[in-house]
Formats: sequence, structure tokens, C-alpha cells
Amino acid sequence: MPSLSKIKGIYPFRDYWARQENKGVSNGVYRVIDANINRTKEGLRVCEEVARFIIADRNLTSQFKKIRHEVRYLVNNLRNIPRLIAEREALKDVGRTLRNKSELKRLDFQDIFFANIQRVKESIRVLEEFSKLDNVIDLCLTKGTKRSGFREGKSCFRPSMSKAKVNNIALKFKKIRYDIYALEKKVIKKFPSLCHHR
Repeated sequence: MPSLSKIKGIYPFRDYWARQENKGVSNGVYRVIDANINRTKEGLRVCEEVARFIIADRNLTSQFKKIRHEVRYLVNNLRNIPRLIAEREALKDVGRTLRNKSELKRLDFQDIFFANIQRVKESIRVLEEFSKLDNVIDLCLTKGTKRSGFREGKSCFRPSMSKAKVNNIALKFKKIRYDIYALEKKVIKKFPSLCHHR
């Protein structure tokens, strides 16, 4: 592998290899992103099913579906799927067996909706915050174009996304979070009894 001095400037911001020196932290970041992508998608699907089959509201269903597709679009810009899955260690997750009694029981479908909409909001916020890190550029590397960059004739991947665009993704996650707040309120109006949870 070439020295850092030989590859300095190949990337528009922090060099990939320099970040790998702190690999343990980077791996943790990938796991955070992967876990919260899954939580967001799963929670949105549950809420969408409640809106579609129980509330039977076409407009609410459409709005959940729209947000779900917006999340998918942003995830596709961030995600290097093989890398995220490679860093996934579900069985070694220290929080895997941590739970409280409320997680194992739901009173009704309203309670199911409430639990999942909270999960979505929290996960979106996590994705918003972690998408601000330079580390997420690693998740975009496989979408770049190859270019020759080393004296030895080796090649590297240049990220296809600028730092400004990555920061823009964080802003888009923020917008989605506020869209979820508004959508939650619309659903709660359909279920007044949910208000006692707030």
C-alpha cells in the first residue's frame, strides 16, 4: 500500500487510508448507520401498514410510502451494502438482549403505531447526525469512477459525491424528520386516545 504522502490530495477531503488508522471507530460508525437504516425502514413499513389496512386512509398511506421511498433514495446515496453488511455483528451487539417489559407487549394497534413512529423519528435523527461525518464518504466509494492516482500505477476510487452533497444528505434527513412529526400529528388526530402517550 502506498504511503500517505504519495496519495495525499487524491481525495477532496480526509484520505481514506488515514481514516482506516482509526478503523475500530469507523467500523462502529458503519454499524450505527446500518442498524438505523434497518430500524427506519422497518418502522416506516409498520406505520404504513397501520395507515393502509387499519385506518384505511389513502392519503396517509401515500405519505408514508413517499417518505419510505425518500429514505431509500438517501440510503442508496450513502450505502456501500457489502461494507455495511460485512461490519454487521448482530449476534455480538451488546444491546441485543437489553429490553424492557413494554417491548414485549402491545396493548392495541394504536400502541403498535406509536412505538414504531417513535422508533422512526429516533433512527432518522441518528442517520441525520452520522451522515455529517466524513466517514460516510467511505460508503460512497464504490459509486465513484476509477482513476489512476499512484506512482506505482495502481488505481483508486474517487468518491462520486462531494462533501457538500454529503452534508446536503444530512439536511434531507432533517427534512424527513420534520415530515414525520407532521405526519404523526395527522395520524394521532385519527386516534385521539394516542394523545395520552405524549
